[in-house]
Amino acid sequence: MHDVPRAALRLLLRLYPADFRARFAQEMLETWADLWRRPRSRRQRIAFLLRFAHDLLASVTAERLEARRVRRGTAA
Repeated sequence: MHDVPRAALRLLLRLYPADFRARFAQEMLETWADLWRRPRSRRQRIAFLLRFAHDLLASVTAERLEARRVRRGTAA
């Protein structure tokens, strides 16, 4: 069971800009492995996945917008 979500995470990490992945992908995979072991029940795992999906959407959007600003030379 542990390998399927980790494999899915590897695919989802592709949503991030390449520079971000190069810096943080390994750390994110390690953090995922630690966090995925914590929920024990099915309900806890579903809650974890919903929080993760929300965080992923927000962080991917923010990182892509920042990467676009950097490419355009308008980074803050």
